[in-house]
Amino acid sequence: LLLGNVASFYYLHYKTAALFGERIHSMMNLQEVFETLCAASEYDEMPVRHNEEILNAELAMQVMEAGGWQLDTSESEDPHFKVNVLFQAHLSRLALPISDYVLDTKSALDQSIRILQAMIDVATQEGWITPALNCILLLQMLSQGLRQTQPAVACLPHMGKKVAARLAKSNVDSLPKLLECLRSDSGLSLIKKCGLHHRKAVAAANICSSLPVVKMEIAPLEENTSTNELVVSVKVHKKNFKRNANAYAPRFPKVKREGWYVIAGNREANEIYALKRISFQDKAHLTTKLKFSKKDKSSVKLFLLS
Repeated sequence: LLLGNVASFYYLHYKTAALFGERIHSMMNLQEVFETLCAASEYDEMPVRHNEEILNAELAMQVMEAGGWQLDTSESEDPHFKVNVLFQAHLSRLALPISDYVLDTKSALDQSIRILQAMIDVATQEGWITPALNCILLLQMLSQGLRQTQPAVACLPHMGKKVAARLAKSNVDSLPKLLECLRSDSGLSLIKKCGLHHRKAVAAANICSSLPVVKMEIAPLEENTSTNELVVSVKVHKKNFKRNANAYAPRFPKVKREGWYVIAGNREANEIYALKRISFQDKAHLTTKLKFSKKDKSSVKLFLLS
């Protein structure tokens, strides 16, 4: 019933729902999430044109040389193989061999969001936090065109690997640290010292300064004696609020609205107790309530993820 409801809500093929039932498990890692996404029936019709199997195999070799997940090039005629290669090329920021592949990548990315959101719902209903967090991580990766192994500052314009590595040597290895640095007079100078000319350094600094700054406050737990549940109120405040703000995702083919997940769970026990999606489209302050079983009181942790 759950899989059918998820397929109906997200307009997915029934075979994709069956695939979720077969593949989603409690300890599902990031690569397994990625391969399940690529195997979805929504990609059955991805075109593999004349001689494209050769291009697919060649691009797969480039992906693996760039540190991507392994691929079996003997399957290069398969539409799902092509989707896998296109996604990995997108994550590794590789040049595509022909213009048709640019359009194919846009089409595949457009479908990916609802498929991954459906996988998050399935994992949440099963109570497994590991696959849910890995699905959210993959959403972030595809939105930014960036692998999880690369520094987060690489999502900023002109921030190549060399510049990011030099920043890391200066102990600026995350976006919050870079933002803190930019609040002082030394921030822009540091970026320029790491290899960017003034104009490019200013562009990177402006984008970093415009990224959401969010504060989360958690109220004391309340007990609902009638349902034997615990309720926690979570207040989320976006300090640099802009109405109807779009997410910074220049490598994603469509404009993306900012969206957030508030999750109550326990990573050590691999349990997820509650999950809610929230958005700051109309106001800077949001309050949401998460409900979960009384037995989970001692172990619950809250996560706020974009």
